[in-house]
Amino acid sequence: TLRHYACRAGSSGVGDIKAALRAVHFLVSNHADISIRCRWTDMTAIHYAVYFDVSEIVDYLLTISNRKGIDDVCRNFDEGTPLHIAAANLCIDSVKILLNYGANVLLKNNKGLTALDCVPDPSTLLDSDILTKQGALDVVLELKVLLETATLATVPGENAYLGNNVSTVLEALSLSLDDKVVVNGIKTGIDRK
Repeated sequence: TLRHYACRAGSSGVGDIKAALRAVHFLVSNHADISIRCRWTDMTAIHYAVYFDVSEIVDYLLTISNRKGIDDVCRNFDEGTPLHIAAANLCIDSVKILLNYGANVLLKNNKGLTALDCVPDPSTLLDSDILTKQGALDVVLELKVLLETATLATVPGENAYLGNNVSTVLEALSLSLDDKVVVNGIKTGIDRK
């Protein structure tokens, strides 16, 4: 539908976010149904906005729908939720919005994976086209921490979970705690837990 195209039109390198958001506003104000699924991809508007990491549209759709569709599964993404799609595609801004609105971090797709499990393994990114996305390894680490923290907040008593996975990610990046790091080639800092 036009709504699906409008969501995609806000993505970086494709269109203009302000124009796309105006189009989505217009369509919704004219009673466009945000739960209609694309015939080919089985995606709703929220799935599209998340997939293309258009967080402003994700935020708007979740606001006007009172969170409707936040945990809807998508057949073409292994019955994963918008959070699964965002995590697998390194769409960090959308992950933040979804977590802010209370997306269920414990839901599993049809492969038995949570959104956290869908974040790409840093070692597999080394030979992947995804590395062309600036700061992809930094995004992986930040996504893991965001999703682990949300999981810990949901499942009390799982504190060991965070420490073990952060160590695994740091090892995969050939880093350890207290190492000096450069983020996006600009900022420097020290790895802390």
